Amino acid sequence: MNEFSGAVTSWFTDPAGLESVMTRSADGLTVDNYSPWGDVSEYQYTTDPEHGTDYLHKTVDTVPSGLSQTVTLDRVYADGVVTSTLCVNPDLYTMLYWVTTDDTVNGIVTAVSPMGRNATVMYYPDTLLAWKASTPGLFDTTYDYDSRGRPVSVATGT
Repeated sequence: MNEFSGAVTSWFTDPAGLESVMTRSADGLTVDNYSPWGDVSEYQYTTDPEHGTDYLHKTVDTVPSGLSQTVTLDRVYADGVVTSTLCVNPDLYTMLYWVTTDDTVNGIVTAVSPMGRNATVMYYPDTLLAWKASTPGLFDTTYDYDSRGRPVSVATGT
């Protein structure tokens, strides 16, 4: 159903007859979902500054008791390096965040968890195929592909 404002509201009924409602704003950057059991999910999108496409920036899930969880995703671009920060409950003292850095020039993705653990994946920038995955304390894993990009071998600890 199109509302006068340009927003769109949709109703979904599952086989048991339970109804969910989804509302999308006129600009498409906000979506609210209402479940039949009372959960509410709010999704906010933003435009990627490098590519001009929309991506999910913030999610807020709220249950009937009032408890909620917020997750945000931010991206920063600089000199061929994309830094993404995923944060859970950013407004609370006990927030958790993951940081991922993608060096698109050299083909290196590094991820750091809230506990400070990290993992690195190296890939071929021209094909985006991973050739090595490393995590401190674990054996490295290497990948090999045929000329069509299909995996032919995976080796760990060699």
